[in-house]
Amino acid sequence: MLHKTNRSGYVSFFSFALVLALLEVSARLAAPSLPVDPGKWPRAEIAQKLDQIHDMVSDRETAEVVFAGSSMMAGGIDPVAFTESSGITSYNAGFAGPTVRTVGPWITGIVEPLLHPKVVVVGIQSREMNDNAPKGETMYDKFITSPGYKQAASSVANRLEGELESLSFFLRYRRAFRRPADLFSSDAAALEDAKVRKEIGPRGKRLEDPGTYRATDKFINTLYRKMLIDFSVGGVEYDALLQLHEDLEARGVRLVVLNMPVTSDYAPIHADPAGDMAAYHELLDRFASETGVTIIDAEDAFPNSEVFREPIHLDIVARASFARGLAEAWPSVMEAEGGRWRVECDGSEAPTCEVVR
Repeated sequence: MLHKTNRSGYVSFFSFALVLALLEVSARLAAPSLPVDPGKWPRAEIAQKLDQIHDMVSDRETAEVVFAGSSMMAGGIDPVAFTESSGITSYNAGFAGPTVRTVGPWITGIVEPLLHPKVVVVGIQSREMNDNAPKGETMYDKFITSPGYKQAASSVANRLEGELESLSFFLRYRRAFRRPADLFSSDAAALEDAKVRKEIGPRGKRLEDPGTYRATDKFINTLYRKMLIDFSVGGVEYDALLQLHEDLEARGVRLVVLNMPVTSDYAPIHADPAGDMAAYHELLDRFASETGVTIIDAEDAFPNSEVFREPIHLDIVARASFARGLAEAWPSVMEAEGGRWRVECDGSEAPTCEVVR
């Protein structure tokens, strides 16, 4: 009787092990073609960039400079061009959607402890500093409650869960497998996010094809409703920027603030174009005065819109030019103790940019 019981137990164990093995093999086969992130982060782009960063750490690659911010930074600075021009290693950790409230924990809780940069360049515009931006608040809530952030910044148990997921594709994708309809969603946002994930190149570089400038009503209305509505600055987003500076300074990391380039179509999207932009500029002045942080002003760097995809995102050619101009001036920027700099670019299709005081 005991012999039969033992045999039954072995059969059950091996059956269970076989099922797990089949699930793992199935997950590994399915993973390369899945159009969505496995659910650890609110953006597929975050997962892709974190995978890259972990690979860099494993290969003992460094990033002396980390570029951080929203899609304006992700699509605003070419880190490969910056590194090739300056000889200084870099990584572009920007991703779509966040305001400064989310950029802070992403950098201090995830990126900086892995890459140990000497300098973090945070790209902002009025949209990243709007305390009432609906998209900014939603992204912040999703980010700090995401399994990925909890695993990286919370308890030992959560970190262990993250380690196990790095070993098992089935565990990593289990959240997506619970909602199989999401795996092949026709939702435009999900598909676009998946597309962005495939377009990330070395060092966090975005690889979109060159495109012609468009300032459609749909884009403008969406930008207003999600990021610029009920515009107000000086509250939670400003406090988040101050906190980011304080946290980085405590770790011996220098913060540089880059006022991102926009076209002449950008300011009119605000409810009060002159007043809202003036309030934002006053906030930059206040931050520089209170912290002594270096400010690089590129807001009006480009004399025309032809090098932009739309009012807030540079074309792939212009972002490389922008990066090369910044790289050339980088030694001078680093030697100076704080101060204000501005970016000037010519009006050609492949512009030449320089950073001057």
